[in-house]
Amino acid sequence: MNIDNRREKNPDYSLVESVSYLGRLYYSVQSLNHVSTSVKGEWCEQRLVRLSLIMVQRKNFKIEKDKR
Repeated sequence: MNIDNRREKNPDYSLVESVSYLGRLYYSVQSLNHVSTSVKGEWCEQRLVRLSLIMVQRKNFKIEKDKR
């Protein structure tokens, strides 16, 4: 089963995919921060957290819309 099939069958799959990608990015930013605590690293981390929150909020909003 390839990724395109999963996307067609489950439209939320791409969201899950991007959240896991954000997670991996977040993890790499975290490890970078351990190596060198930089303002840029902190900024990236904050942006990633905001992005993932926005994505989750959008997803929740869609669910609430569907329930009505």
